[in-house]
Amino acid sequence: MGRMKEYYLNNLDWEHEHINPPPMEEPMFCSDQSPAITCPNCFQGQIDMNYTKKEGVCKSCGQEFILIDSRTVRFK
Repeated sequence: MGRMKEYYLNNLDWEHEHINPPPMEEPMFCSDQSPAITCPNCFQGQIDMNYTKKEGVCKSCGQEFILIDSRTVRFK
């Protein structure tokens, strides 16, 4: 095997190990139905979401949120 081909194959192996991100983890669920979303305001409580209205309230600080994505919220 030539030097350049060996260098290329070693570089591919290194890129595969170091650059590619690991697969996404499954969201942590606190029950069978809703994912646990940590409050971005106090970082202590979980957000109690109402998925039909796409609104939620933090259990510890009382801040209200609007659901954007499955685990993305914004302040109301």
